[in-house]
Amino acid sequence: MNTNEEMLEFLYKSASMSVDTTARMFNKTRDGNLRRELTSQINGYRQFAESASRELRSHGLTPQDNSGMTKLMTNVGIELNTMIDSTSSHIAEIMINGTNMGIIKMNKHLNRNRSCPDETAAMCKNLIGYQKNNINKLEGYLS
Repeated sequence: MNTNEEMLEFLYKSASMSVDTTARMFNKTRDGNLRRELTSQINGYRQFAESASRELRSHGLTPQDNSGMTKLMTNVGIELNTMIDSTSSHIAEIMINGTNMGIIKMNKHLNRNRSCPDETAAMCKNLIGYQKNNINKLEGYLS
């Protein structure tokens, strides 16, 4: 797999994981405003995943989902973190922390793969910008 394909695969996995985890967090809250915000984020992440998937397919590759173990560990973490406290503030905090981790991982991949094409790097940077915007919106739920 070349650098471009590796970055597209990582972008796909990151956006797909964000769809899954945000949907799980959506199910944990009853706050209508937060639910609307999370729905918007899910739709945005879904668009990033679809774009990466199209690009991978144009290179003759099939997008690979995150491993079952990765999904399981994430789901267990969400369950444990929301078992006692499922307030909007706590859910926003969990989302912000997870999104920050995603930004860090994407930046590391970009730094390690500086030779990827500008279009792919731009897609990754657009995801980072989207994530930063999501954090800004979620900060309004912290108390």
